[in-house]
Amino acid sequence: MNRAVARVAGLPLSALDALACPGATELAARVVSLTDELTRRSEVLSDALYDVIGTAGAHKPALVAIRRDLHGLRRPKRTEVLPAALTDPVREWISLWEERARAREALPGVLANEARAAWDEVRDLAAAPAVRHGLAHASPDLSADLEKWLADPGRRPRAATLASLLRYVTRVAAKTSPFSTFTSVHLVEWAEGGAAWRVPDVPPTVVVEADVGLRSLVESVLPRRPELAAARVVRLSPAAYVSGEQVVFPGQDGRMRTLQRTPALDALVELLRTEEGARWDVVAAKLAGDDPSHADRVLSGLLRGGLMEATPPVPGQSLRPFATLANWTNSATLLVGPGGPLRRIQEALDRAAETLGNGDPVTAGCGGAVRGITDALPELGLPVMAPADLRRRVLRESALGAPVVCALPEWRPALADLELVRRWLAVHDPMLPLRLALADHVRDLSGPGSRTPLLVVYAAVAAAPPGSPLHPDFLEHPDPLAGAPDPRLRRLRDLRTRSIEALGQGRAAQDVLPAWVRDPGPVTCYVQPYHAEDGLRLVLNAAHGGHGRGTARWTRLLGHHPAPAPRGYLAAELPGTFGHSLNLHAPATGWELDYPGAVGQAPPERRIPLTELEVRHDPVHGVADLWWPRAGRTVVPVHGGMMSETLLPPLARLLVEGFGTTHLTHPTLPAIPRSCGPRIDLGRVTVARAQWTVNRDNVPRRGTDDAGHLVDLHAWARRTGIPRRCFVRVRERQVSRDRLAFDRRRKPVFVDFGAWPSVLEFGRLVERAPGDLEVTEALPDGDQAVELAIEVGDR
Repeated sequence: MNRAVARVAGLPLSALDALACPGATELAARVVSLTDELTRRSEVLSDALYDVIGTAGAHKPALVAIRRDLHGLRRPKRTEVLPAALTDPVREWISLWEERARAREALPGVLANEARAAWDEVRDLAAAPAVRHGLAHASPDLSADLEKWLADPGRRPRAATLASLLRYVTRVAAKTSPFSTFTSVHLVEWAEGGAAWRVPDVPPTVVVEADVGLRSLVESVLPRRPELAAARVVRLSPAAYVSGEQVVFPGQDGRMRTLQRTPALDALVELLRTEEGARWDVVAAKLAGDDPSHADRVLSGLLRGGLMEATPPVPGQSLRPFATLANWTNSATLLVGPGGPLRRIQEALDRAAETLGNGDPVTAGCGGAVRGITDALPELGLPVMAPADLRRRVLRESALGAPVVCALPEWRPALADLELVRRWLAVHDPMLPLRLALADHVRDLSGPGSRTPLLVVYAAVAAAPPGSPLHPDFLEHPDPLAGAPDPRLRRLRDLRTRSIEALGQGRAAQDVLPAWVRDPGPVTCYVQPYHAEDGLRLVLNAAHGGHGRGTARWTRLLGHHPAPAPRGYLAAELPGTFGHSLNLHAPATGWELDYPGAVGQAPPERRIPLTELEVRHDPVHGVADLWWPRAGRTVVPVHGGMMSETLLPPLARLLVEGFGTTHLTHPTLPAIPRSCGPRIDLGRVTVARAQWTVNRDNVPRRGTDDAGHLVDLHAWARRTGIPRRCFVRVRERQVSRDRLAFDRRRKPVFVDFGAWPSVLEFGRLVERAPGDLEVTEALPDGDQAVELAIEVGDR
């Protein structure tokens, strides 16, 4: 069955209804509607008056004035001079005008009262445990302001603080991005009956991890103790190889480096290979001869250059890393060492797990973890951080809930369409141009049908010029395939255009795809379910390669480890964290790539050496794959973490982009790139929400008349067709993909034009925007935001 996890927003989306200003919204909408009707009727009456003014005699000036008033939407005077045929139509027009005037007169008072009530509701929503607890982690200063407001409801914070609280409350209700308790994560269990999906009505458990940066910092200071420096495990870089008279290996920056072979270097390389997994002092002793200090200098130089590695033997994906480090330090020395403080750090993290209570930051279990770590850091020779900073920068909280139960009969039709989406996305794979160019590069380098060492190909690809699909900046261009010299890339552009047009016409593309458009394999799709008249439907938010990616981050914490599916190839994971906690995950494939700087956890017989891998060219289909001669199997690299591939080191990036499956669609790199358009579906799956692009200069700006601004905003939304509830993000003309990973301005903001606090937030967004705004419909718009990460194509 499809493995899946669910992410549930910490507040119901319906909770935001409390911020609405229904009376003011109705009055503003009525003013807009009446204005449109008055304008329409004034045009008709103006034409009728024009026909009679010429023969009106003495009444001509009065009729001209009436016509001008109608055109300017002013109340006409001296209507007694109107011809009989126009008397009733003008009186009806005046009646509508008076109704509009009454609505406009009532609007300021209604808006002021409802806005005050809405801001009070922000306080109540921010007091919800999921918001209150998470806010202490995300923004300690804002959390302190909230706690003061909760203690004294009459002490309303300043406007900027209210705006910040509104942003968090809206985020917790409208989005499912996991952070602390803002979103809870659940396993998905499939059942044969019941509701389409059922979210458990029990508080989640909050678990606490230390950021991988703390572990890296600890590991960097441990070698200051000579006995621990001597106990580090040394090995030759798994990406080092001998080529002719040189030893070739990637440096710390990812660039390939060379050392001229000498008898001494050959002996050292052979020693490191022979002593794989040996301690530093053992290798140094065999190298030293009569000068131990010389051996240490040689090994340290090779360590800095990247030819050699020396690390504590603790896997990067260890679930309890500080306990494992403590065990290693205790075994490495008989003296009283750092094992005690390391163990206390781990115990403090373990004890911090608790059921989400009322969210009070003072009593939260995370506070105990902060105190435990703070006490242990000086014993390790590390500086103490302020508690609030330590919680925000060092600790990572996750809210884990009971399983979300989904009724399989309700889901089967949508899952079948999701499989169609998986195959449809193959032609839109952003990395397909890179893979085609890579195959051609290997053909030109070594010949058709050749098998070239992976690391030789990596060194050659690193020299690709800008504009080449092999260059990292290729996808920064708005239309990278336009004018491509490669006929396959030109055809790919045409295939993509036709497949999108087919969906826009309500049919799936019927094109027979060329052999070089390969099946993407298992794909994790991020979907939001909702009910429609024809049953369950899904909205696709993003999709990337599967093999546990998107789910293993959470099964690691939930303690659920599904067995990998048998395949005709070897799916092998990158074992490292690459300096980011987002890359922590449970093993999901059963195989690992032996990667520089990463300590794996797979047994040796399940690790694949990079130096044994070859890039195999297929002259029939014009593609290339990764081949492991010793096993006689194709290898598919897997980046199991949640960090963007663009932030991986160059070699890891080539592995997953060139031979794996990366993001197939993402809000920052959509499969259907466009500036505006209606909703697009493939069966029961929405692959593109309705979208608008708005010039910021055309958006009404707030002045001194709030009621008038609300009317202007509703009139603008009605003209442009933008719905009352939507998501808005800043559209920038060109932003590097690396920057997009951390650019908060690109994050969509939920906007409700029927809630005055949200209207003000929209105004701030418009003022800050350097360019156009991208607006998408809020779909689904139900009671609670629920997103499932579902792996399809798993068999």
